[in-house]
Amino acid sequence: MKCLRQNRLLQPLMNLAFNSALMRNAFIPTMPHDDGPELMQANIGRWYECPSGHRYVITECGNPNQSYRCPICNADIGGQGILAANNRDASMQDRSSTGHILGHTQAQQQNVTSVRNLTPLSCGVLRCLTHVAMLLGTDQNIQNIAAIIKPPVHDVVQFLKEHLQHDIRCIARSTGNNDDEAVQIIHLVLAGIVNNLGQQGGYLNIDGNLTTKDSRTAWEDGFMTTYLTPVLSAISGLLQDSLGRMVRDERLGNNRLMRLLHELDGPNYESISKLDSMCPALWRYRKKITIENVSFKFQEYSQGRDKPERCEVLAEFLKKEHHLRALQYFPDIIKLQRLLFEKFHRRLDRNEAEEFTLGKFLKTSLQVKEQFSALVNSFKMAWKIVRPSLLKDGPYSIPQEMCDIEVINSTPISMFLPAKSGQGRCALALNNFLVTLHNDFIGRCKSLLKDESRPPEIPLANITKAHLVAYDPEKDFLPMILAHCDYSLKVGEGTTVEFNWKCLERQLVDRFIRGRPRLISLIELFVFSKDICDGEVFKALKQKIPQEEITRPVQDQILNELNQLTDVCDALKSLHIAIGFLSSAGGDPSMSIHEYLHSGLKMTLRKGLKSGKAELFCQLQHIVSLWLLLSLERARVLTKRKQDPFDDVSEKVKSSLDKKQKFCLNNGLQKLNVDHFVGVLLEFILLYLKHVPDDQLHFPLSQYINAKLEEKERDVIDGLEEYIPEDIKVEHAVEAWKVACQKSEDYHSRMQE
Repeated sequence: MKCLRQNRLLQPLMNLAFNSALMRNAFIPTMPHDDGPELMQANIGRWYECPSGHRYVITECGNPNQSYRCPICNADIGGQGILAANNRDASMQDRSSTGHILGHTQAQQQNVTSVRNLTPLSCGVLRCLTHVAMLLGTDQNIQNIAAIIKPPVHDVVQFLKEHLQHDIRCIARSTGNNDDEAVQIIHLVLAGIVNNLGQQGGYLNIDGNLTTKDSRTAWEDGFMTTYLTPVLSAISGLLQDSLGRMVRDERLGNNRLMRLLHELDGPNYESISKLDSMCPALWRYRKKITIENVSFKFQEYSQGRDKPERCEVLAEFLKKEHHLRALQYFPDIIKLQRLLFEKFHRRLDRNEAEEFTLGKFLKTSLQVKEQFSALVNSFKMAWKIVRPSLLKDGPYSIPQEMCDIEVINSTPISMFLPAKSGQGRCALALNNFLVTLHNDFIGRCKSLLKDESRPPEIPLANITKAHLVAYDPEKDFLPMILAHCDYSLKVGEGTTVEFNWKCLERQLVDRFIRGRPRLISLIELFVFSKDICDGEVFKALKQKIPQEEITRPVQDQILNELNQLTDVCDALKSLHIAIGFLSSAGGDPSMSIHEYLHSGLKMTLRKGLKSGKAELFCQLQHIVSLWLLLSLERARVLTKRKQDPFDDVSEKVKSSLDKKQKFCLNNGLQKLNVDHFVGVLLEFILLYLKHVPDDQLHFPLSQYINAKLEEKERDVIDGLEEYIPEDIKVEHAVEAWKVACQKSEDYHSRMQE
């Protein structure tokens, strides 16, 4: 390569090989880039970023209405109402990174995808040349090459060799050839470069040091146009010609194995009958028609053709085929999740779900194994196809450690239950990805087909394979390909295949695309037993069943009957189950809670409300008031016993108060209705502060409470912000409640004396 230094289009590769110090801060060819600024300019909503700087978008009005967690770093994002968490506007700054940023080959997809303007094959070949140049550079200065690789690796040479092997496999797979032929493709590209050194076109002023993202894009475009496209657009013919030259090479022509492999001699029927080691039939190879090979042939066909001849729907299908094949498993995944919901929804604790493995679950009964094994296998197959793509930025992305999870017997059952936290994020990400994939593909195809009709919509719960772009690559798509190709075989020349692309596209549209509905992307989240009582569940309950307060005399009678903590806790467990069902299904407000528990939910008589007065008086319209009453009683008793009544509440809201803060708080509580304050604060701790976003922790507690009350259209606590010191924050909520609870106990003790 030293003789090529005058060629500007080869300068980046030569710098990597012979002057790598110039490339330490360069934008290396074929590396991914930050497309955030382009997406932000598309005006699809308002963009924010989490504390770590990861961007996210809120569509519609652009204002947050729920809290969430960043899929990259798990920080709190979003928010509720005016209490928006971490909602600073996202920076338009381009965050594309310099250096080699692909990581180890294990984390990469098996198929090279297009990057910027590069085609998948051009990207694979250029990436291979880049790794070759970097490997050469290790002989000159290994420290400079090591500095280019991010994150750093221990063995630079081995790292680059693994990437080269991966590149060769990807090129072979995308062209439908073997590894030897992939190496031959690289050889032909290098020969093309040497034979066309003088052709630099209009690229003489390109920045050969690739100091900017734009200069990298311009260089990639120039290199592809000048050196890659002329070779790769005719690679099948060039490979055949190369093979012919090898066969005619006298140095190889007398090699008996070479003559057998390429069928240079006529058939010897005598040797076939003997079946010795040099029998021609044993060495004969017929190249199979594969989907990867078809994709490559189609790229060759599309080069330089006008739009009407390009078969754009087929092109779109082949571009996304490696993901679309996962859609065949989607109905089974939804069925699996529905059955798991029926078994565990609102009954399984989060910790139990993390410890209960797939293997243990399948062993629970023969019926379970027969019912779930095939469904779990469908999840496993779809997960294997999709998981490398879930690492990228997007609404369904998850961190690397989750992408690395394998579906095996030791996998926790929580992985299959869609949730916003824990391993349930894997199922949620998979569902979101498949819904978006299907809807985007159908929308794109309708646009290409100029079909302006509005597609029907269908909820996920009702989908079947007939509603999706669902197919088995080997059983459905490959036979369709074979039906539209002419396959011929000549001894000594191998196989020749010609495709009728127009007919293939037409049948593809008719069979897999036309009439397919859009999926309604409302994914039901799994609710764990301890998550039943949160703000959103109570909001849904109140929308379905308007709530009323239990009168004070009735409250006192109920508490007098529930004089044991175990009775209070048992009654609360029954209420938890009832609230979970009522928030989803609703009910008759005038129906007694006792009747609902035992007739509706079929609870045994040993369970229930444990109070005759509650059974007689309390109706479904009182269930929230009863839950608050019993929760307050439980918390009071546990606090008296020096036990923690908030074991499932985040440690973030348990910061201690100093003596001065406690003194000022006690003084302020003397001027308030302390019983009302204790009840409201307990409600907020249990419903809204279990998983409070970090940036709300430093809000003054008094302002937080009144803002929440206003948001819920309830009466604010008069004088709260005046009498509760500002330095008592949300992070002190539990300690403030304990102080207020003690204040209330002292007051009632004095009243009884």
